[in-house]
This record gives sequence, C-alpha cells and structure tokens, in this order.
Amino acid sequence: GEPRIVRPQLCMNPATLERLEFPELRELVRARTTCALGLAAVESLAPSIDRGWIEAELARVAEAIAFLRSGNELGFASLEDPAPLIAKLAVRDAVLAPQELLDLAGLLATASEARTTIGAPRFRQLLPLLRQLVAELEDHATLVRDLRRKILPGGEVDTYASAELSAIRSEIQRTEQKLHRTLRRVLERAAEQAALQDEFVTLRGGRLVLPIRTDARARPEGVVHAESGTGHTLFLEPLDTIALNNELVALREQEAAEVRHILAELTRRLAARSASLDRAAEVIGQLDSIFARARFARDFHCAIPKFSSNGTLTLRAVRHPLLEAALRSASRSLPAQAGFGTDGRQVVPVSVELTPEQHVLVISGPNAGGKTVAVKTVGLAALAAQAAIPVPAEEAELPVFEHVLADIGDEQSIVENLSTFSAHIMNLR
Repeated sequence: GEPRIVRPQLCMNPATLERLEFPELRELVRARTTCALGLAAVESLAPSIDRGWIEAELARVAEAIAFLRSGNELGFASLEDPAPLIAKLAVRDAVLAPQELLDLAGLLATASEARTTIGAPRFRQLLPLLRQLVAELEDHATLVRDLRRKILPGGEVDTYASAELSAIRSEIQRTEQKLHRTLRRVLERAAEQAALQDEFVTLRGGRLVLPIRTDARARPEGVVHAESGTGHTLFLEPLDTIALNNELVALREQEAAEVRHILAELTRRLAARSASLDRAAEVIGQLDSIFARARFARDFHCAIPKFSSNGTLTLRAVRHPLLEAALRSASRSLPAQAGFGTDGRQVVPVSVELTPEQHVLVISGPNAGGKTVAVKTVGLAALAAQAAIPVPAEEAELPVFEHVLADIGDEQSIVENLSTFSAHIMNLR
C-alpha cells in the first residue's frame, strides 16, 4: 500500500493539553462517532503544525457539514474494530470462525455502501473531496454476496454452501430419522417392561441413548454409557441402534470436515484481500471521524477556521464548548441556538482580535469575572483549529502556531514544597 504520511505534531508541554482541556473537547467529538474505527480515529486527533494537512482535513469536514445540512446522514453503526481479524488472516493456515467471516464481510459491505452513497452523481458538486477519499475503495460485492450466501446471519454455515455439505446433511437427516424410528420401537418395549425412568431420548458422548431405571428387572440389550448423579438412572444405547449411531457419528465428522473446508476457502479469499480490508478500515475510520466533527460543528454552531499568514488572530463570538455542553446538560436539552439552554441561561461569547502589531493581550477584572474562561477559550480554539476541529464561533481566523504554552490556575504543591508562585515560575522556565 501507499506509505503513511506522518504529519508533524504541534510541540508543547503535555500539561498544556490538560490545562486547556483538549482531551475533554476531543471527548465531545468522540461522542458523535458511530463505530469503533471512528472512536480510534478521533482519539488520534492532535494539534498539527502542518497547514496543508489541517486545511485539507477541514475542507473534508466542511463537505460533511454540507452533506448533513442537506438532510442526509452517514453512519457505521455496529461495525467493530476489524484489526484483530485482519491480523488473524496473516497467520498461516488460519481458519476464521463463521461470525468472524461475517464481520469482515460487513466491513467490505460498509465500505461499498459508503462509496455508493458519497459517490452518487447527485453529490458530485457537493462532496468532491470525500468522493476522492471513497474512490480508493475497491468493489467486493461478489465476495460479500458469496460470504453472506454461505454463512447465515446466526453464524451457521448454510447447507447449500457446497454440494458436498448438502449431500452429507441430507444423509444425516435420513440416518437420524431411521435412528429415531428404531429408538421409538425400543422405547415402547422398554415402557412395557417398566424399565424407563423417563419417556424421552437423550444424548451422551455424541450418541442417542435411553434413560433406564437402575433397578429395572428387565431392560433392553445395549451399552451403558453413563449413570446419573443419583445412581437411579442408566443411559443405555440399545443394541439395535449402535450401527446407526456409528454411522451418524461418522457423518457428523464428515460434516465438520466439510464445514472447515468451506471456512478455510472463504478465509483464503479474504486473506488475498487483506490490503483492501486494511484500506477499507482506514477510510471508514477517517469518514466517521470527519462526520463526528461535522456533527459537533452542527450541534455547537461552529465555524470552519481560516489561517492567517501574518499572525492575525480573529475570533468573533467564540464560546467555550465544554461550558456550553455543561449548560446544555443542566438544561437537559439541546439549545435552539448557539450558546443557549432551554432555561434561558447563556454562554457569554468572547470576541478577540490580535494583529502583528498588537500581539499581546492583558485581561483584567474582578474575581469570577470570566478572565480564565476567556483565556482558555482562546487557547482551546487554537488547539481545536490545528486538530482540524471546527471552532464554536461566528468567525475564526488564526495563525498556525508552532507552540502553545499555558500557565493557568493554582499550581501549589505541598509534596514538592512549592508555593503557587514558585510553581508558576518553574512552569514558565
């Protein structure tokens, strides 16, 4: 496959991400994914200094937003992470279980559905970049149909998966019918002899047997396979059914061998497409991450950030998404418009502008006046933008920062014998 592109990450003190609550922002986005692949893709999102990657990724998110606004949706519900199964395909002579094969068929089918949906002619103008992304996915419709024809939804191999399996199962059915007829005759004789503990046929060691009373004076001839825990019942295989039981056991072994042969062949066919499976998983993860960010943008009335080349920073009516999420949670309803809960409480937006000439901003005011929230809002907006996450604002234009540094809150440490002031000095250094 193509070499993976490693995008440069923004250099920062790891504590900065925590101070500016970037992991919590990422969690808001993760909550809007629809499958395990999307969860992993969002978890890997981090601020980057690669402007080309950021802008390309945001352009895809903008297309996803337009797709959602047009009344459409794209999700990958119930799709599990296929990585362990794809890895298993690389093991020599591996044979996947029926459900595992169905799971990989589901991956290929989901990729095909995504390609069909996004690649539809009516979205040619709306989704050019996303169409390029899904165009890389190959069509495996024939293989998916074959897998789903041979393996039933419950994980059983279909009787008609091969002519051999069909013949074996037909013979099993005929043998079972003969066996049950013979057992019924024996059972009736045993009942006449008052030898039966219960009037039913049961299974012991893969063979059909009758429950016979231990104290019966007369009982059918046969082989005792087991005794009940109480010692009152013997599980007896009648002499008349031994040959039929032997035949049935042999047929079951043939059935198991043929089922394994079918599963091995399907596993080989999937193994030959392991590169396509890898790519399908990667693209679905990307798509789910992109659409999760689009849903976040829709839910929080976000702007797609732009990037300045001269150091200008403009944030118009920017809101802290975690504060807004908390407000929504408290009001137990999504707001009708940006920043509001149904109880009328509002997240107060902040507008900030910095220029190459005026690139330092000092904020002063009373305690609980919102200074820290304002600083965190600007910092988190910068991190979000460079992680290709839309910014909750009416307008956002920022530089691509090579470093983001933050020193916020009470850093006092009793263990380290540091005062708050000393801890700040250490951090700044």
